[in-house]
Amino acid sequence: MNTTTRIIIGANAYASVKYSVDDTDGLHIGTIDFLLAGGRSAVNDLAIVAQDYRTKAARYLRMARIADEAADELTRAGV
Repeated sequence: MNTTTRIIIGANAYASVKYSVDDTDGLHIGTIDFLLAGGRSAVNDLAIVAQDYRTKAARYLRMARIADEAADELTRAGV
């Protein structure tokens, strides 16, 4: 992964990250703006943002597993 990060400070602070990722899904290029909470360094804010995304991802993956299991249950029941 390649990134170029700029910190933008105005009414709010943002980390604007240009990225390129070449993985099994192909080449992805884009820009993501992360709102920084402030009161900490940008490094600390981005670490917190990353952890929040990991927590949300784990929750969504757990919900996906539950939905898959529910679909399998209904299939077995002939619904």
